[in-house]
Amino acid sequence: MVDVFFWVQHLLGIGHLARAATLVRAMRRHGLEVTLASGGLPVPSLDLEGGELLQLAPVQCGTGDFSTLLDAAGEPVDEAFKQRRARALVEAFEVRRPRLLLLEMFPFGRRQMRFELEPLLEAARALVPRPPIVSSVRDILVRKSRPEREAEMLARALTFDAVLAHGDPAFAPFSATFPASARLGDRLIETG
Repeated sequence: MVDVFFWVQHLLGIGHLARAATLVRAMRRHGLEVTLASGGLPVPSLDLEGGELLQLAPVQCGTGDFSTLLDAAGEPVDEAFKQRRARALVEAFEVRRPRLLLLEMFPFGRRQMRFELEPLLEAARALVPRPPIVSSVRDILVRKSRPEREAEMLARALTFDAVLAHGDPAFAPFSATFPASARLGDRLIETG
C-alpha cells in the first residue's frame, strides 16, 4: 500500500512532470510513500527523492497537435496500445491500493487521456475503502473555445473530492481562467 498514487502525462515539454516531481519531493519530505505514474517520454534526471517512478508506455504529441497521440517512436497509437496502457495503469493502481489518487491536470486538461483515466477512476471508486480522488492543476488554464468543454470539466470535477489549484489567488485566482470554479465550493483549494 502507498499513500499517494499520482498520475501525470507530459506531452510536449516536461512542465507537468516537473511540477508533479516537485510535489512528490514535498510529499516524500513529509514521510509519504508516493508512486508517480508517468506517461510521457522518460526523463532520466528526474529526482523523486525516493518516490517510486512507474514509467508507463510513453506517449507524446506532435508540435501543436494535442489530439493525435504518438508512441515513443513517433507513430500514432492505436486502440490496442491504449487498452494495454490502460490495463497496466489500473493493475499498478490496484496492486498499490493507495490512500489517495492524485491526477495532474485532469479533468481540466488531458482530455485525450480519458481512455485510461476513466478506467482508473472506476477502479478507484471500487476500492474499499475508497481513496479520495484529487485533481492537481496549475492556476492558469488555457481557455476552451467551446463552452461545452468547460461544462464537461466542471461536471467531472464535481465527482472529485478536491481540486488543488497551484497558484496564489491574490495574483492569479483559478476563477480568472475557470469562471465556474465557484461551483466547486469547498472542493477547490488554492495552494498558493
